[in-house]
Amino acid sequence: MGRYKLQASRAEEPFLLVVFPGSAMQAKTILLVEDQIDFSAVQRANLERHGYHVLAVEDGLEAVRYAREHHPHVILMDLSLPSLDGLSATRELKRDPETSAIPVILLTAHAYGSVGRRAREAGCASFIPKPCEPRRVLEEVRELIGPAEEPVQTAIPDNRG
Repeated sequence: MGRYKLQASRAEEPFLLVVFPGSAMQAKTILLVEDQIDFSAVQRANLERHGYHVLAVEDGLEAVRYAREHHPHVILMDLSLPSLDGLSATRELKRDPETSAIPVILLTAHAYGSVGRRAREAGCASFIPKPCEPRRVLEEVRELIGPAEEPVQTAIPDNRG
């Protein structure tokens, strides 16, 4: 059992964060933002097969709403989307303190010119040119957020004085 002492942000009692070996695991969530149904289905199936929980939407406005509502661990964002393009959606998410820390991986078939620079300027953690193998997307996700599951953590009052 691991014990980690946490100090509450306000003048509250300190808590111990307890993680029991073999305890329940919780799948990390990925928000997949892609309007190409075939590409989305392949990527989603691969990520779910490797244990991730995947939410999928098809446009930039939905992406912003879902990110604010569900707080995914990472966002896979297509560049060319209906209603709001991927870079504009990323900029909006990065301006919001509630979503600014969520890493965004830009997926684009327009991997020429200044796309890499524009992706970085918008706040993307990386970008992957399409077409791409599902294995490549999985590797990038794992590099940014680690394995699909994490232990469920329980905070209990630290009554040890």
